This record gives sequence, C-alpha cells and structure tokens, in this order.
Amino acid sequence: MGALADIVGHETQVELLRSAVASRSPAEAYLFAGLPGVGKKTLALAFASALNCEGAPDDACGECVSCRKAASFNHPDVRLFQPDGAVFKVDQVREIRRLLSFQPMEGRRKAYVLTDVETMRAEAANAFLKSLEEPPGATTIILTTSNINALLPTILSRCQILKLLPAPVETLAAALVERGMDETEALALARQSGGRAGRAFQAMSAKRSAGADEQIEALRQADELDAFRLAEGWQNRPDQLDDLMASLRRALQWRVGLKREECSLALAAFARRETERSLQRKMRAVMEAQYRLKRNLNGALVMECLAFELLAPPGGQRKR
Repeated sequence: MGALADIVGHETQVELLRSAVASRSPAEAYLFAGLPGVGKKTLALAFASALNCEGAPDDACGECVSCRKAASFNHPDVRLFQPDGAVFKVDQVREIRRLLSFQPMEGRRKAYVLTDVETMRAEAANAFLKSLEEPPGATTIILTTSNINALLPTILSRCQILKLLPAPVETLAAALVERGMDETEALALARQSGGRAGRAFQAMSAKRSAGADEQIEALRQADELDAFRLAEGWQNRPDQLDDLMASLRRALQWRVGLKREECSLALAAFARRETERSLQRKMRAVMEAQYRLKRNLNGALVMECLAFELLAPPGGQRKR
C-alpha cells in the first residue's frame, strides 16, 4: 500500500483525507466513486494504511510496523475485501459484519476497504447497511464504486462521498516518468488511459512484470551459490526491489486464490511452491532491505542478507 502523498491527480480529496487522519477523527464511512481505473482502490488502501500509521501524523510513512504489515496484507485491522467472482455474496457481508463487531487488535482503528460495492445484490446490500447504521467504535469503512447510481440511497446517505475524476494527461505523464518510464511512452500511455492513473500504472506494471518475473524464476532455480550473484544485481539496480515486491504480492494473491489469470507460468510455479506465510515473510524481507538502504547501511551486506532470506524454502530451512 502506498502513501496518500503518492496519489496522482486527486489533490483535493487527498488533502481532505490527510486532514481526517491528522484529526484522529475520520468519518465512519467513505465512498470513493469514479470511472474504472481512476485510482479508487489505490486511494482507499493508502487512506486505510494512514489511519493506523505509527510514524507520520497525516499519512502512511511506509516504514513503521503498521505500514509494513498493511503493505503485505498482514495487518489484522487494515483489510481489503473484494467481490467473490462477479458479486459480493451475502456470506461475505456477514463475515465482514462479524469481524467489525470486534475491537481493533493492533491499530488505532479498524480500516476496512470494500471495492466494487455496486456488485452487492439486494440481500447483501441490506445486510451491509446494518453495519453502516450501527457502526462499531473505532472503525472506518471505505467503499469504492464505479457506478454510484447502483447503490441504495440509504447506503449513500451514510457515507462521505468523494468523486474521483481522471488526472490531467500532463500530470499523469509526469508521474509515469518519475517512476522510470520514457517521456514519449509516458505521454502516450497517459493519453491512452484517458488520465486514469490506476489504468496507466496497471499497464506500466504489466510491462515491467515480465522482467520482475524473471527475477522470481531466478529465485526458483537458484541455490546458495547464486545468492551473491543475485545480491550484486540488486545492488547495481536497487529499483528492481520494487518490481520484485510487486511479483511477490501477485504470488501471494495467486496463493490465496485471487487474480490467478494475471500470473505468469513462472510466478504461478513459484507461488505453488510457497505458503502464504512464507510469501509474507519474503515480502517483509524486501521491505526491510529497502528500509535499511534508506538508512545508508552497507548495500552489499543488505542485499546478500536479502538474497539468502528469499532463497529460504517455505519451512524456513535454507537450501544446502
């Protein structure tokens, strides 16, 4: 999960949300509405992480324990819920309501993100409405929708609604360049996506994922003798750790049954060998390496430690 400060094209909404985080008294329910690919889920996840951040007053710092757990989808109070197939099912909503009934386990408040809530059919929507009518304390529910007209008026009336519009093409292109894309290619992609940051970043990520998945394949086939070679490559190109983290996240999603159609054969083979816990452990190892690099620790040593950690099999015993 990123930070609110990294969101592209929604300055007014970001400022409002940062003020809510800083006040420590956010609304009980928000609804982010906008076209598909405009960045609703990215904004929602950044806001959810910021609500429990331990290191920044009005945003997610990305470095504290809470932010790192949220980034690896391992925070008990920062949760993402998406439709099961084409729709949100009643059983899903009932489970969300059950979880909401508990007090926060680690953070200041529960921050639950529910995407594509327009897919809730009448029974599920009415069941969910009860959570909005009687929200438990220290809870913020963040909904996203691409079709606000499909929601019950009673749900709309209980949410603070933020409508998200596409970013100016020049703004989005500049953000793509900042993330390493060629200027001409960035401008073309920004225009092609119609200023929708989520769609543009997804396309850029898909293009980069092929190279990132090559790193995953190298990990899958490597032994300890290859650790120093891998570490040297990352030391020369530390930006590769971002791509590696994205691949590990996709592997985790595959492992728990999400977005399997987006996985390459190499990534699926890697995910099949791992466990959910081992993938989370390896994601934390990458985040810890990035944190140490920011603190100007010995780059070679940091990368070597990371390589050995990533080569550890699911059971935790390193290869011999």
